[in-house]
Amino acid sequence: MHVDIMSWSSAALYNNQLIAHESVSQYLLKDLPYVSNNEYTGVPLLLVDTSSCPGFEESITASRSNEGEASMVLALVQKMISAGLSQQQVAVISPYSQQVKLVRSLVQVDYPEVEVQTVDGFQGRKKEAVILTLVRSNTKGEIGFLAEDRRLNVAATRARRHLSGVRHTDVATAQLPQDLHLVYAHQRESGARRAHG
Repeated sequence: MHVDIMSWSSAALYNNQLIAHESVSQYLLKDLPYVSNNEYTGVPLLLVDTSSCPGFEESITASRSNEGEASMVLALVQKMISAGLSQQQVAVISPYSQQVKLVRSLVQVDYPEVEVQTVDGFQGRKKEAVILTLVRSNTKGEIGFLAEDRRLNVAATRARRHLSGVRHTDVATAQLPQDLHLVYAHQRESGARRAHG
């Protein structure tokens, strides 16, 4: 796993005991065979801020979805596949099953082998590139899953070489636990590319 993807988890939950092996600590997507170097494949972390995008989260039963984020996820998948990644090297995960269903309905039309799963359903597995869609976008600043450090750890450490986080930053900074502020600070300090939806 790339050191920048792993280091928050190591600091926040493992007392800095996790250390990326030197043979893989700097690997990026662009280092894979047949993958071109571009703005997505040349960085370990990508933050996609959806605060300027139309669309709020929708609640269906106890789960949630966000069409604006789902569209951004599809665009990211397209960029990664067009850069040379295989569908099997990319996964999309979300804490919300309703978002998983929505993203599957968009992504798997053209990319049926891109795995789309809940965070819990993907636990213990890894992919070269992971896109994490966090869904929450509301006027109350409710953050839901983002307050759970252990589940956030599972989500943030599924990627070997690249993690894209798709989120509404206004909501995602309203009521965050201290450790999550450290995640965002770490991403900024690590030179994560920041994109706007």
